[in-house]
Amino acid sequence: MRKIPFPQANNLQLIYDIFITLDYNGTSKFEVMEKCKLTEREAAYYLDALQYLGLVNKQKMRYFLNNEGEGIKNLLEGSTKRVFALKILENPFLRELYDKSKLFINKKECQEYIAGRIAEKESLNVITSMRRASTVVSWFTWVDKYK
Repeated sequence: MRKIPFPQANNLQLIYDIFITLDYNGTSKFEVMEKCKLTEREAAYYLDALQYLGLVNKQKMRYFLNNEGEGIKNLLEGSTKRVFALKILENPFLRELYDKSKLFINKKECQEYIAGRIAEKESLNVITSMRRASTVVSWFTWVDKYK
């Protein structure tokens, strides 16, 4: 089984939008490419982010909501985004980064700290870990808006 890569999709709103449109037929990266005007690589990043969060399972070339994803999607409309945001913080590593991020006043220092932790945990180089840190900071902004 392949390791689910650390998220590379910066736009958590788009991740959420893709999540909300999933049904029992699932989706493929090609369908996401077409619907969201993404490249093949970007579509894979967005779907892999949902898999990293534990909301979908991949079977062959398609992504399907798992039980947890179904449960969140089927909540009342007003609470879906909040629960989705809180789901992100259930990931122990993301929760650790989120909690630590609140200790920083300077956004650049925060991003550098997050990049260092990602580089350490994921064995990534500095440039790649800074890009992933940018993703995480973007996600936390969205989480703060809806949690």
